[in-house]
Amino acid sequence: MEQNSSIAKTVRCGAFEIDLTACEIRKHGLRLKVSEQPFQILSILLEKPGNVVTREELRNRLWPSDTFVDFDHGLNNAVMRLREVLGDSSESPRFVETLPRRGYRFIAHVEELSQSAITQTAKILEAPIAKSSEVEVEGKGRTTRDWLTLHRVAVLSGLTLALVVSSGFAVHFFRGKELGNVAASRSIWRTFPATRTRIILQMG
Repeated sequence: MEQNSSIAKTVRCGAFEIDLTACEIRKHGLRLKVSEQPFQILSILLEKPGNVVTREELRNRLWPSDTFVDFDHGLNNAVMRLREVLGDSSESPRFVETLPRRGYRFIAHVEELSQSAITQTAKILEAPIAKSSEVEVEGKGRTTRDWLTLHRVAVLSGLTLALVVSSGFAVHFFRGKELGNVAASRSIWRTFPATRTRIILQMG
């Protein structure tokens, strides 16, 4: 369909943005599914918003002169599908008003959009990928350090436990002997040099 050069290429009507070049209707930035004829009717109505477009004019522009169809039924059906896309109603119209036996009129406020406004509306906010990667790597580094720390603590705890067990065993061993035998068992002190101080304290 040939577009009228006097109207803007993209207009806004409430929550809807209508791209007359791409033949698209978007609501809150999301593209809606619309058939060809309903969009053609919308484009024709937007050429002169607030003014009546006759059924005869719509028929001549939608169907070639050599087309043999039920024009009234086809036009009514196309307008009904357009209203479904816009969430409009023939009883309480907000966009497309029906004038019985005459035609239709677009009654909503129409705002022409500049290219900068269109770009701003279509802009997609992207997450800072590089920073996210850095945070992820840093988090992995912290996790590795934590594991190393836990490993060291576990090793030290194991050594401490071994020393305590060895000390208890030595105390139990020496308590069962006479003091004279203790002097004869000095080789054992050399075997457990790390526990000598703890054993003397416990025996005292």
